[in-house]
Amino acid sequence: MADKEREQELLAIIAELSATVAELTKQVAELQEALNAKKRRKDSHNSSQPPSSDGYNKPSPKSLRAPSGKKPGGQNGHKGSGMAIIMPDAEKKYYPSECSNCPMVGRCEYKCAGTHYTYDVEVITNVVAHKVMACNCPMRKGEKICAAFPKEASAMKQYGPNLKAFAVNLLTQGYVSIDRTRQILGGLGIPVSTGTLQNFLDSCAAETASAADEIRKKVAALNVIHCDETGVDVNGKLHWMHCLCNNQWSYCTVHEKRGSAAMDEIGVIPSLDNSTLVHDFWSAYLKYDNVKHSFCNTHLERELIYAYETTGQAWADALNKVLSEMCGKRNELKKDGASCYPPELLASYYERYDALVAEGLAANPARETPKGKRGRKAKGKTRCLLERLRDYKADILRFALDWSVPFTNNEAERCVRFSKVKEKVSGCFRTKTAADNFMRIMSYIGSAKKHGMTAFAALLEAVNGRSLQTVQAWV
Repeated sequence: MADKEREQELLAIIAELSATVAELTKQVAELQEALNAKKRRKDSHNSSQPPSSDGYNKPSPKSLRAPSGKKPGGQNGHKGSGMAIIMPDAEKKYYPSECSNCPMVGRCEYKCAGTHYTYDVEVITNVVAHKVMACNCPMRKGEKICAAFPKEASAMKQYGPNLKAFAVNLLTQGYVSIDRTRQILGGLGIPVSTGTLQNFLDSCAAETASAADEIRKKVAALNVIHCDETGVDVNGKLHWMHCLCNNQWSYCTVHEKRGSAAMDEIGVIPSLDNSTLVHDFWSAYLKYDNVKHSFCNTHLERELIYAYETTGQAWADALNKVLSEMCGKRNELKKDGASCYPPELLASYYERYDALVAEGLAANPARETPKGKRGRKAKGKTRCLLERLRDYKADILRFALDWSVPFTNNEAERCVRFSKVKEKVSGCFRTKTAADNFMRIMSYIGSAKKHGMTAFAALLEAVNGRSLQTVQAWV
């Protein structure tokens, strides 16, 4: 009997020791992950942090794309985008130097042996005197009649529309400060004050107000909309630039808040009906159930890189490769005229995805709250990523079922980038009105460029009061 009791006592001790070993093993794994995370800090190659935040310890540039096996540079059949040869404005002919002192000069017949073209500019300050003519009309019994001044010459002295459009182009798309713009124009012999330049900007913003509202309506009618937001400094206070766009339209605006309160006030997302929002998993977007959601897979790929670097677990690297393979295969099939994956191929992708997520969840079990402590214990970055991959699978892989949905949110990422360039030049916006005016003009310029119109041409239309008609004419 004593032997049996002794055996039970030893089994209990073994069970207790096994539980202690399991708990210590888990703690060692957590500490190892924390240590790896400290060694492998987040930067632009394994997170959504911008390259400007890397400081002096920038990681070596490395593309997320797998090698294609093709030679670098343009491929055969690639349509170039170099300078097009157009009808020249002038022509110069050059004769052999040997002919200059030849007694037969003027008698020989020359043929063109080759032509080279140069693109150049001429900066000309053009001052036009607008004179209205008057006369005593004999048909009106000698009554004096007089012509009217045109709109661009309504004052005694004023600046023309081309100069205004050029100045606003420098101030907005060129990101040149007002004082430097004054210096540039002064160097061309055009005297203009900083106050006048500010008036140009304010006037152009007022002219584009209706155009920006029309762009907002165009965006609200899209089936797939890219969304992003980034912080901007307005008079020392953090505001948020919100961007909604696709490859044809760009609508940007500034709000004091980042979340759903701002989105409700902007009014685009609440008005949508079954459209697809492409975004970076910002939780405020998930509150809207009137739309479908699609997450940026480039952000997920970077997070998988971070998970692999900090844990060394193979599932993270394998899942990253699955997502890249799906994107590459979709692009190949699109070139061949397909509109969806073959059913068996799509099923295999889903099966591999599920298996790798399950493997990751098994390797990273949920942490339990220690006894005697309140609240939930932090799950850890890897576990949170895995739960997102599991719970939001349909939104992550929406690009696989609906090929009108892109793999990434790069369209919105590119759209918000100009705000950071503006901040580097100006530091901040002095007022909320100035920020609103700038975003309004940039929405108009951005949409114009997407429709093949230069920024200067679009601004010239705005200065002449035709911005709304210009936007309505875009298809």
